[in-house]
Amino acid sequence: PSVNLSARLMAKGAWGEVNCDEELKNHTGQRLTFTISGTYKLKGYEEPVPFFMPAQDYWENKDGEEDDVVTFFMQKEEVLRLVDNVLNKREADNKGSGNSTASQKIKPRIIIIKGSEGKGKDAFISGILKQPDLKNTSVIMEANRCFHDDPFYCFIPIITHILLSFSESRDRLRSLKKRHKRSSILSSFLANPAFKIEAFPRGTNMVPSMLKPYLSLVNDFVFKGFPCLKSSLEAKQLKENQKAEKCVEVIAALISQYLELMEKPGIISICEIDSIDNYSKKLLRRIATSDANLLIIGGADKSSLPVDDEATSVGDARDGIRTVILGNDSDAEIEIKHLELLDKKNTFDLFLWSLRRDFPLDECKEMIDHPDVHDKIFQLCGGMTHATSRLAHTFCTQFQKELQN
Repeated sequence: PSVNLSARLMAKGAWGEVNCDEELKNHTGQRLTFTISGTYKLKGYEEPVPFFMPAQDYWENKDGEEDDVVTFFMQKEEVLRLVDNVLNKREADNKGSGNSTASQKIKPRIIIIKGSEGKGKDAFISGILKQPDLKNTSVIMEANRCFHDDPFYCFIPIITHILLSFSESRDRLRSLKKRHKRSSILSSFLANPAFKIEAFPRGTNMVPSMLKPYLSLVNDFVFKGFPCLKSSLEAKQLKENQKAEKCVEVIAALISQYLELMEKPGIISICEIDSIDNYSKKLLRRIATSDANLLIIGGADKSSLPVDDEATSVGDARDGIRTVILGNDSDAEIEIKHLELLDKKNTFDLFLWSLRRDFPLDECKEMIDHPDVHDKIFQLCGGMTHATSRLAHTFCTQFQKELQN
């Protein structure tokens, strides 16, 4: 029955909506507010079934409602210091070139955040990207998680967002609605949030003119043949072994052109940069040898790159990353940040921070700030970030049940 209800929830919902039933709504506690999105008579149910969706203001006003681990890292000195270094480096490059404009070209840089997910690698990266001083002065492009080897898989959301930033692409997609009305790819395009952002006017070049005939290669390699870009004779005449390399060149130019039009430095974030597919790796290497005004922030598991030997020098570690990810032709500047498990104090601080929406922090700290509690939390969580946050939520739920009883 639950599977049938889920199917009907999807069928009744509009593109981009999230619907749930009353049981799920009641299980979320006080962390979300809901509005009723409809009551429907469904096959297999005697009474009309109400559907609910999270209130829109929750998603638009997430100040204080962000993931606990992310907001915890946002306050940490190591994140703030790293962001300051990025901003200071930009300022120094602009002064050194005698040009203070945001569009000034600088050498691409890469920051590797090394550590397992238990150490909060993804949340640490998000804590960097959400810093207002960085977010408000950058074009932030977040990649997919790297689950498989589909061509350019991790770059799909970046490529999609950029294409939808041009009026020409939007008009093309709207014209395909009748012929491809059952296409899930088209539906995902039309529901993409990028459609709500003001687009570059028709006639704006997506890539340099010499590459424009080859834009349609993106259709085959990125969108499984869906004709989101008009095909050309030049692209069709390429040999198969030429198409992949030309597509890499086109997408790299697309990203560079987009950054120039936005007149801001770019940041590409790839949570699992050590696991990207081969096509994405070629693209990343192409970008890293360009003069794009770009910072690449990548997450990597400690066991996946040759950087963990204590005897390895910083220079050797950077060379190892350059070889494995970027290739030896890149002169990109590389910085490596090693994450460690939280110590006992920071584990307790995160536990306390995760309770902030349900208890006044001062009152809560007074209640549980005891060495034995510190020891027990650290023993249960082992310094792992998300385990600590989950334990806090479990504590909160149990405590509220006991109060009700």
